[in-house]
Parts: sequence; C-alpha cells; structure tokens
Amino acid sequence: MRLILPLVFSLLPNADDLNLWAQSVAAESELGRLVQKLIVQTASPTGLRIPVGKAGNTPGWDGVVDVAQGNERVPSGRSFWEWGAGPAPDKAQRDYKKRTDETDEAVRKASTFVFVTPRHWNCADWLAEKRASGDWAGVEVWSASELESWLEKAPVARLWLAEVMKKAGLGEAKTLEAWWDDWRGTYWRFTGTTRLALGGREAQAAVVRGWVEIPADYHAIQASSTDEGVAFVSAALLSSDAHESAIQRAVVVHGPGAWNDLAVMEDPQMILIPTFPGAAITNALRRGHIVIEPVVPQQPGPVHLELPGQWTPNSWRPSTRWASSSRGPMPPFAPPAVVSGP
Repeated sequence: MRLILPLVFSLLPNADDLNLWAQSVAAESELGRLVQKLIVQTASPTGLRIPVGKAGNTPGWDGVVDVAQGNERVPSGRSFWEWGAGPAPDKAQRDYKKRTDETDEAVRKASTFVFVTPRHWNCADWLAEKRASGDWAGVEVWSASELESWLEKAPVARLWLAEVMKKAGLGEAKTLEAWWDDWRGTYWRFTGTTRLALGGREAQAAVVRGWVEIPADYHAIQASSTDEGVAFVSAALLSSDAHESAIQRAVVVHGPGAWNDLAVMEDPQMILIPTFPGAAITNALRRGHIVIEPVVPQQPGPVHLELPGQWTPNSWRPSTRWASSSRGPMPPFAPPAVVSGP
C-alpha cells in the first residue's frame, strides 16, 4: 500500500526525477550514499559496509548489509549489493556474473543479491531468470519506481536527495548536514570545523548526544541566538562517529508548513529542530519524534541545557566570502581565535 504523503512531499524527487538524475555525473558518485541513507533510515542493520565518497572506488562489493529483521527493501540476514547509474541491464548482468563467480556457493545460498539502479527498468524477465538459476538464496532489483516508494518511507533521505538534485520543494526544511554546510560556508568558509563550533564545551555536547539516544522527548537548548543553538547541535552530532544514524534522521525546520507535514509522519523516527516560534511540539512527540529546540535568553518555556558564553567579538575572524558580501550583521556569536582540530 502506498503512503498518502503530505502535499509538500509531492514536490520532492519521484521515479521520473531519479531516471533523469541517473544521467548526471552526480548520480554515479552519490548513488551509494543514497542507498546507505535509505537502509539506515528504514532498517536497523547490525552490520553495514557501504564505502561512500572517496572510498566509493574501493574494490569489492558496493555494499554488504546484515539485518536481523528485514523489510520490503532490505532483505533479512546478509545481503550483497551492487548499483550503478548507467544503463541497467548491462551493468546488472556484468555484476551478477562477476560476483556469482567470485562468491563461495555456501555464502550465496545463505544470502541475497541486490542490484539498484535509479533508471526505469522493466526487469521482470531478468529477475525470473536469475531466481530460477538458484545461484543465490534471493535476487532483488530496485529500480526507479521501487526507489520512489522506498523514499516515501524515508523522508530525510528524500529531502537529502532533493538537496543533491538542487530541486525545489521543501524550502522550509533542510537536512542537518545541509544546514551545517550552508552555515559554515557563510561564516567560516575555510576555517569552520565542528571542534571550533563546540569551543571546548564537550560536557554540553555529551548531553546533546544523549538526547538522541532515548525515546521521543522535548529538549530546549539555550544559546545567544537560534543559529548558535543549531550550530552547536550540528557540531555535537557531526563530530561523533557513533551518531551517524542520528545525523541521517535530523531535520532543521524553518516554518510551520514543513513542520506540520513532518511532525505527523509516524515512521521513521526523526530528530526535528525547529527554528521558528510556536512549533506544534506535541504533534511531533505523539508520533515518536525527538524535538530539540534552540531558545534564546528571556524566551518563555523550559531550558534543559544552557550553553556557556565563551566567545567574544574581538576573537571573530569573518571569512572572505562573508566579508565581501552584503549579508547584513555579523553572525550572532564568535569563535575562539585559534582552535586546532579536524
């Protein structure tokens, strides 16, 4: 059964967009990241090996996934994955033959072979042939139409894909990764690091990380500005390898339209960070989402974590990009002049 999506999500990438995107250079480099996000956001893998970015050219399988309890798109047990943005039939055939020849029969008989393409492909005959061969315990193909239905169940992955495609559709929301990249690019073009944003406040960062490890709840973080609060939450999560799953579920929401659409979605659990006043927090909590709200001094309501003010205007060094533009006043807080880090 297909999900009935909020209106705003109907503007996000669909199967036809995926098929068109497959012809771009970005598709070949970002397809693995898309598959990774879809798996993490819709399943609970006990083992996951998907080299992305510069590691994407690592020899071996494109992905190896272990899941105790699978779902419609992620097979139970161990599955071996291959994907490609080019013409699907030839790529699938080459990968299937190569990996079947290279993989021990005992492993194949206990595992599923999965091929992913963002292109349209009527693969019914190919699938029937491969399944009948009995080479693997299971064989699956996820093409553009299957990816679209999978994306419907992974709203943060779908939003991320819209950002990669530079596709309009959900202007009131950004993935946490995109928000951080935009903010850092505006103010700290060359020097911005998560360690710089944390500013030595590791105890407070540990509190934020703890918030995303528990069931749905509301947390208010007080900072000198809304942007400082979001930047600190971003840095706390992005600087921790153990919180990759949380990063992939986090969305910064700038307006009530996107908030109302996201808050009513019951699955999967998201981490929603509102930057506007009057967000309907209760709606999100009732559906199992975690809410982290940046608040400023004198703002009514509870405060669960107050960021100590360590930074002074004299230590501020704006980036060339900021200084040469008409971006209005300086950022609401300034980092220490010298902090070493990654």
